Amino acid sequence: MQLPPKGIDANELLTQLAKRKESNVDWKGKKTLAYSFHLNDEVTALAEEAYRTYLWDNALDPTISPALLQFGSEIVAICASHLHGDDEVGGSFTSGGTESVLLAVKTARDYSREHRPEIKNPNMILPSTAHPCFHKAAEYFNVEKIIVPVDPKTCSVRSEDVEKAITPDTILLVGSATSYAHGSVDPIAQLGQIALEKNLLFHVDGCIGGFLLNLFRELGEPVPEYDFAVPGVTSISMDLHKYAFCPKGASVVLYKNATLRKHQIFSYSGWPGYSIVNPTMQSSKTGGPLAAAWTVLHHLGKEGYLKIAADLLDLRRDLIKRIEASEEFYLLGRPEMTLFGIASTSTNIFALEDELKKRGYVLHSQLEREGIPANLHINLLPANAGILESFFVDLKEAAKVVRESSSEGDGMLRAAMESVDLSELDDKGIAALLEMVGLGAGQLPGGGMAEVNEIFNALPSEQTDRLLKIYFNGLNRIQKETPAEV
Repeated sequence: MQLPPKGIDANELLTQLAKRKESNVDWKGKKTLAYSFHLNDEVTALAEEAYRTYLWDNALDPTISPALLQFGSEIVAICASHLHGDDEVGGSFTSGGTESVLLAVKTARDYSREHRPEIKNPNMILPSTAHPCFHKAAEYFNVEKIIVPVDPKTCSVRSEDVEKAITPDTILLVGSATSYAHGSVDPIAQLGQIALEKNLLFHVDGCIGGFLLNLFRELGEPVPEYDFAVPGVTSISMDLHKYAFCPKGASVVLYKNATLRKHQIFSYSGWPGYSIVNPTMQSSKTGGPLAAAWTVLHHLGKEGYLKIAADLLDLRRDLIKRIEASEEFYLLGRPEMTLFGIASTSTNIFALEDELKKRGYVLHSQLEREGIPANLHINLLPANAGILESFFVDLKEAAKVVRESSSEGDGMLRAAMESVDLSELDDKGIAALLEMVGLGAGQLPGGGMAEVNEIFNALPSEQTDRLLKIYFNGLNRIQKETPAEV
């Protein structure tokens, strides 16, 4: 694909943008139970206006954009207070939870280089439910990961297992509040005590739950301690584009003090250009997310967020009550907020996901791992109010359809794939196998994903990862093959 020889009329381009958007998920829909964090049209419109106002302002250099520096400083201060931090707590506004976690791991690595130079091969202790971005950080920054299985009943890590996993080269402990997969909170207070006793840094991943959990506590919900009020916690990540309902590209990473935060910062003045100082991983970046997040936080305020939290608590209680009354479905772990893993005693989860998607629901399945069964993941939002009754009707009907349509032939492709030694195949051979299951180069999945997920569920994770890398490496071909529509 090449640039058009002549420029295309703006209205025609806007028409094409709108047409292509029709293929995307309705992120505002009542049946959207995953991926989206929409509050209401009023807040969305306000955030969009704030974003547009600062869209072309560059947050690279605070001397040319002091307003953006101020927005970031105020957002960090608000978040630090929300997480019971004192005046010593500092941090940065980032593009998302992954960047926040990457920075926290980099900081731990560089801090250990200065304060524990005897460590040559640093490692960090991860619960098996820790977000994959920690694994990305391990790969990016050459930090070994030691994975500790969680209790399959609680879906939370046991503190004693973490303590046993610590080695002389450990630089960082990690806990989740909450974990994305099941909404469980790791034993942060106990892990903090271990961190203190072992003189280790301790990061709490509050990306998904950090903002909401303290609001639940203020409303009387018995939420476990997880923030800077816990002795031993040295850093926290928390997304604002999730349950603070800011636009995508809004997160923070916070540190107990400036001594730690210093190690996050990159600077270089040895080239013939201007001196570079980057507190975060990005250099040039739009000021849109900063301005939008600042605006949403101030517009909703404490009162507004408490009202949202109260509504979400009602939804949470309703869902738990319905699941507990079910004979076929049950919740995994001890979900502390509005994220749930729903397992079944008799229905194939992957086929169930496909059937529910036919009925208009946006959700996703999760593979069986570490003794935790395959399950449906959903996160509740204010937009889902009034939908749970019909959802559970559809859930039961969809499960009935799946059970009645199952046959002895189901899983044959999976069995065939399991018999193949993928290590003996080159990338072309893997690509051919992917083509067999409808994941050819440049193709988005069409139709159901049950068979594909069954294969991924049965294969070792290392083999699944290889399949996915080869598949995603070919997705860019879609752009080459997409003709101009104007």
